[in-house]
Amino acid sequence: MFFDDPTAAFRNMGTALRPGGRVFFAAWAAPEQNPWFTIPAKAAMARLGKVEAGDPTAPGPMAFRDINRVVKILQSAGMEDCSGVETKLFLHPPGTLEEVVDLAVSNGPATRIMTALGGTELDRAAIEETCRAELAPFDVEGQVRVPASVNLFRARIPS
Repeated sequence: MFFDDPTAAFRNMGTALRPGGRVFFAAWAAPEQNPWFTIPAKAAMARLGKVEAGDPTAPGPMAFRDINRVVKILQSAGMEDCSGVETKLFLHPPGTLEEVVDLAVSNGPATRIMTALGGTELDRAAIEETCRAELAPFDVEGQVRVPASVNLFRARIPS
């Protein structure tokens, strides 16, 4: 997800595998399928305003959201039997709800938006409050379980 040139990166990985070797990996599906990303982003934008949307295929956590695009990348890298499938699961971030809120606001889109728009500690506190309210339904008996969606990919090095 973080490669400047994913085709070259996968081609390089293929050189480390023997003929017939397999590649398996997971990547985030679309952001709208992942509250872990959307909740902090929406909270930050509600507080500070929107930031310009970047290139969705640029290196980053959501760069491999499009299964067809990634399959084409793998094929261009010389791999065979390339496929991907979206899978639903639950994230289990470590800690209490308060620790999970801190983690959600300290990383990813909320941090990017706060940095871009000059967010203050007061803004951070407001964003945390919104995230706490949005993440609270996922706190079941002290265990936060956030629904998520990932794309699972596989490919084979030619024999």
